[in-house]
Amino acid sequence: MEISLTYKVADNHSLSQHINSNDLQNWPDLSLTTRLPSAILINPPMREAIILKQWYVDQKDVHNSFVTKEAFKDPLVVLPPPNEKDIISIQEALATLKVNKSAWVRGVASLAMNQKSLWFTACSNCQKEIGAPINWDMNCTLCGEDSMVVAR
Repeated sequence: MEISLTYKVADNHSLSQHINSNDLQNWPDLSLTTRLPSAILINPPMREAIILKQWYVDQKDVHNSFVTKEAFKDPLVVLPPPNEKDIISIQEALATLKVNKSAWVRGVASLAMNQKSLWFTACSNCQKEIGAPINWDMNCTLCGEDSMVVAR
């Protein structure tokens, strides 16, 4: 099925004022939204979307249990540790990055230049770096809020 959709967008006007289509209104689960400078089609009528939606329906109980347990906050669920055989060296990971997009690596982190600390103290509200002790109460000069100094 083809959907005919024509629109003209005038500056500083809503896109919905400029849509001319009766066909679009006949699709209850299809919506068009805009986010400058792009448009996003929600529930697109394409094979991949149907497959993904069916997969979600098949796995709905699993997803609901993850949400109920707030599994998204648990790193052992979201990103479980790998098997020992799946851990590779940094050199091997760099050699396979053209084929593999991710890898578990084993290496030693060290500061080669400037020996700068890996953390700093900052405003708990805006994260501006502050040279003050942790848990110190202060009024931030950037955000103007009363906050505590935290380690970042």
